[in-house]
Amino acid sequence: MPRRACKRVVFGGETFRFKADGLLVDEVEITANYSGIKFGPELEFFTVDGNLQPKNIIKKFQKLDLFGKNIKPELTNEQIEITAAPTASLRELEISLEQVLKIALETAEAYDTVLLPAALHPLSTDFTVFNNPRYHRIVEIFGPNCRLNAPRVTSAQINIGASNESEAFSIYNRLRCLLPIITGIAVASPIRDGKLGKCLSERMDIYNQTVSRYPEHTGFPQKLRNLDEYACMLRNLPVIQHPNSCYKYVRPMPQRGVAAEIRSLDEQPSLKEYLALVAIVKGSLPNVVLAEDMLERQFYKAVEQGIYDKKLFKRTVSDAANGLPASEQHYLEPLQRRLEVGTVADRVKKRFEDGEATREIFLDLAEHLRGNKAYI
Repeated sequence: MPRRACKRVVFGGETFRFKADGLLVDEVEITANYSGIKFGPELEFFTVDGNLQPKNIIKKFQKLDLFGKNIKPELTNEQIEITAAPTASLRELEISLEQVLKIALETAEAYDTVLLPAALHPLSTDFTVFNNPRYHRIVEIFGPNCRLNAPRVTSAQINIGASNESEAFSIYNRLRCLLPIITGIAVASPIRDGKLGKCLSERMDIYNQTVSRYPEHTGFPQKLRNLDEYACMLRNLPVIQHPNSCYKYVRPMPQRGVAAEIRSLDEQPSLKEYLALVAIVKGSLPNVVLAEDMLERQFYKAVEQGIYDKKLFKRTVSDAANGLPASEQHYLEPLQRRLEVGTVADRVKKRFEDGEATREIFLDLAEHLRGNKAYI
């Protein structure tokens, strides 16, 4: 397929516009909306019953004042997303997420439902697509693999803001370099459809299968220097040339003021462990170093093995601590513990190999979320 030429059209600022393929929209126009280096969370959870079967209680969430703001629908009615206002302070982020998560948990429990912080729910056809025309159109275009696999992925996303275009793409490219480390230390999905898979993050394979009809939409992110190159990347997607339908493991979202949205992290069993991932990103941004020619290979090693080089991971966590204010260094403790005893995926795998049922393992993960207890 020939690559499309791309030219930025400027309207008095950091703005670009180009014609799309018309499958979702006819034209894309984005004005960058940067407002400083801040960290915005997105945490995804299944809503299931006590037997881990998908349970649709989306209408109960829709009654909440927070719905559509801090509690959002995902592609299916059996998943929700928790968000909070972006902030530079980890403590402010913690307080906001605690408040929203408490309401979400209480709502779920009132209807005998569990919020499950685990990817790769056992294979099920009981998921129903949320009543949003865009979601239905995406499922139609990406086909049966999307319909089967998209509902079975939950992730712990981190959005990092910037102050201007130059800073945004500097952050984006540094995050590419950090991606193997934070992905490896976050692995938590070794079980796939009731069996152990080949990777400690089986979720990443399912993630890619979701858009396997058009694999260019996912994959390790390319280096980008500015909005022009970002626009060209979108225009050269095979279908749906739109920022929201680019599923690279890290993607810019300039219209939201986001320099880099990290999408490769498995959902974490507790808020403490999610905040630890935000902390390593925040502390590492000033001094990320990893050879460009090794990035993609190291990333897939991390997906498969988790902490594949203990010295490298230990040095990264240590450098992150040095990059944080003294008052925020304690947020890294869950990751320091993982360096000693292994990742969430290592522990889940061991429990499974010891004969524990998948249901009990997953419900224990949900209990750690409810009590905000670190799993490791």
